[in-house]
Amino acid sequence: MRTFVMLLFMFVVTAVQLAIFSPVFGELIGHVFFGWCGFVSRSCQRLTWNWYGVATAALCLALLFAGGHPFLRWLVESIRSAKSGPTNGLPDGPVDPARAVVIWTWTRTAQLLFVFILLFAAGTAIIGLVHQAAWLATAPEPLTRYRLNVSFTSHNNLRYGTNMGVVRFVSYWHQCPPNGPAPELKQASHSWQTRILRFAGVRADNIDMQRDWDDEKNAPAFRRFVEMYLNPDIGVLRDSRGYAVSHYAGNSRLFARPRPMTGESLTKSESNTIVCGEVVTDFKAWGDPANVRDPAEGVNETAAGFGSTNERGAQFLMLDGSVRFLATGTDRQVLRALAGD
Repeated sequence: MRTFVMLLFMFVVTAVQLAIFSPVFGELIGHVFFGWCGFVSRSCQRLTWNWYGVATAALCLALLFAGGHPFLRWLVESIRSAKSGPTNGLPDGPVDPARAVVIWTWTRTAQLLFVFILLFAAGTAIIGLVHQAAWLATAPEPLTRYRLNVSFTSHNNLRYGTNMGVVRFVSYWHQCPPNGPAPELKQASHSWQTRILRFAGVRADNIDMQRDWDDEKNAPAFRRFVEMYLNPDIGVLRDSRGYAVSHYAGNSRLFARPRPMTGESLTKSESNTIVCGEVVTDFKAWGDPANVRDPAEGVNETAAGFGSTNERGAQFLMLDGSVRFLATGTDRQVLRALAGD
């Protein structure tokens, strides 16, 4: 026992040291030992009881328990009689029921049934473990979301990632990032999120801006993930075509203008105009110019509008670089004004 305690203590100390000095090991250890807590919490919220199935399982267990006990008692007594042989010169005969009860009790039947249920659950868990291990080994997504600190949040993605790209783009080109074809920049059809990548410090030299975003030559570039476009609270990472998605959509009223906002019009409206916001359904690829939505559709009100995993509201990036939390149920006239109408 003392050896076991010492080994356990050494294991815990080693795990803590790895978690402190290596973020990858820290994330791995956290998922292995505590990841199931979040899974249980999320699953319980979506759990629905099939009472017909529960009643069927209970009936089957009751019948197995009631029918298995006489069989097990007979089996044990038969084995005992075969081993003991004739007694006092008399041939083997039926065993006294009182002795049978003493040899094999209902408690032992219940214990054996519990062991079988436990073995069945363990077998199912092993199958799931093998399946998930094979899926993780072959999935294109990274095994861990390695990060240097714990600031990987939706707010920071908007505030320090997307905002940096937008601000630097505006400073360089003196206009908002265009969404779609941009003849003035001599570029084909690309999203505003693609055009701010290099201004946000994200590699974009493997994207041919003279070809449309979904051109075969550009496909590999748009299948890679861009961390600042991913909300850590959402697990969907690709669309049906295999392109990496964005968990943020642009303001359609801002990016659908015939000509991008420039000069004085940009300065006057920058503090009260939405650039983009969180979305929670119908994700589109970050390279797709169609990844825009109308803020006037409301917050957490329609599948085609803006929203988040937080039922109270969603976060939006404004042209002045601030991130505002707009509550669910915000008046649509207010949202229309913030959209730049």
